[in-house]
Amino acid sequence: IIFYSSDVFLYNYYSGNCEIYGLKVLGSGDIWDVIELDDDNLMIGSTTGLYTYNLPEKTLLPFNISDEKSDLDLHGISINRINKGDTPNTYWLSTMRGLLKIEIKGTGGKVEGHLLQNLIPNTSVHDIQKLGENKLAATTTQQGLLILEKKEYDWDIVQKINSENFLAENSAHSLEVDELGRIWLGTDNGLYLVDLEFGVARRFDVTHGLTHNEFNRLSSYQLPNGYMIFGGLNGYNFFNP
Repeated sequence: IIFYSSDVFLYNYYSGNCEIYGLKVLGSGDIWDVIELDDDNLMIGSTTGLYTYNLPEKTLLPFNISDEKSDLDLHGISINRINKGDTPNTYWLSTMRGLLKIEIKGTGGKVEGHLLQNLIPNTSVHDIQKLGENKLAATTTQQGLLILEKKEYDWDIVQKINSENFLAENSAHSLEVDELGRIWLGTDNGLYLVDLEFGVARRFDVTHGLTHNEFNRLSSYQLPNGYMIFGGLNGYNFFNP
């Protein structure tokens, strides 16, 4: 189990041991997400960019991504979420510069990445969730909730859920998908339930028992039993969808 804030904590559930890796002193900002590349290397998204961390050597290195024209410098760019991609050795990066799909070229020694596509350029993307095999849901600062669909080798935006239809504003933060495929969306103005199949949305606020109306980004989680947790300005809301 991996816990993180400004440092990374690796907890072994079976042994009960917890190891602490101080990354801020090595140059990392506050950590938004961590994912394992292999037994020795972590990929780390932070407020100051993307990094790889080698556990045995305890070394932190900036992770630059190459494309056909130049190296994509992510230093100083907030990396909000890291998700495994739809094809082997690929990852989704939710960043302040868009939703990047990258391919990892190597593990073990030097780890390199190659930019395959920026699905939502010039947009701050907070989080994504899969909607089946060929669809993604993405929360953004400027465009609300975006639904993307895979068509052959590319991904296209097929639906926008924002202030023009269902939401009170265009900023959407955290999201989870329940077992019925419905989207639960934390925003600055309430918690939304979005049902794409029936084309409807419902807003919940303090009048429905929530502790607050303003939810934080990157502060939701779905437990194995399906229960959800959404955090905001006045604590956490825990419920069965």
